[in-house]
Amino acid sequence: MGYRSQVAIAIEFKALTKEIITLFKDADTIYVQEDDFQCVVFYYDSIKWYDNLYPEIMDKMAPLYKMDEESPESFGYMRIGEEIGDIDLLGRPSLFGIYTIQEIQIDDAYPDISADELLKKFQN
Repeated sequence: MGYRSQVAIAIEFKALTKEIITLFKDADTIYVQEDDFQCVVFYYDSIKWYDNLYPEIMDKMAPLYKMDEESPESFGYMRIGEEIGDIDLLGRPSLFGIYTIQEIQIDDAYPDISADELLKKFQN
């Protein structure tokens, strides 16, 4: 299985090219925002995104690094790994409504129980 990441790449319409669409056409989901942000968001939910190991990921990152130098406000990139604090950012993802939410999750193996039921369980 290996280490997986979530990746979102938002690109303004005016910065969007056929090359970029072709590079990211394999995204799990492609969103189009025509009102507020006027952009496309390419989203990968669970991908091995090693930009120093896989040539296809290096190819995807190359135009993003260039955009980050030339016009960082025209796009946003965020990658979140499985470990706490493993986040990469390029451009301005928050301008396009891309952000993280920190939360605690409890494994589904723990069924919920009311406090009254818990007290009954431990009174015996």
